[in-house]
Amino acid sequence: MARPHLFDLDGMLLHGTSVPVEISRQLGLEAETVALDGEIGTQCIRSPEYARRVNALLSAAAKVKIADRLCEKFGVSRAACMVCGDSFSDVELFGAAPVSVAINVDQHVAGLATHWYAGRYLREACELVRHAR
Repeated sequence: MARPHLFDLDGMLLHGTSVPVEISRQLGLEAETVALDGEIGTQCIRSPEYARRVNALLSAAAKVKIADRLCEKFGVSRAACMVCGDSFSDVELFGAAPVSVAINVDQHVAGLATHWYAGRYLREACELVRHAR
């Protein structure tokens, strides 16, 4: 059986929204992050302030909480899953499953996942772990 995939690709697959909004939606904090997106969109705040306030709302551990909720919803365990991520903020998520793929990351993050992929095709990244147990 194929492993369920938990993707965190920070905007690569999102259109018309932002990663903070999608994460916060899962945590019941959507209004707060939509407001932040509005503030940065109208240049009321700059990127460093936006990043500070988003990080205060959404810790890296939030991704693991969301993964746990999805696993429960679909009746699978984390041990059965594979994690795909593309940044240092995914390190806790890499540790949440026995198989992980760091996609297009620097050497520091690459070594924290069980597999590393550089390229443009998610299918190729997933093929790296097709037979991993």
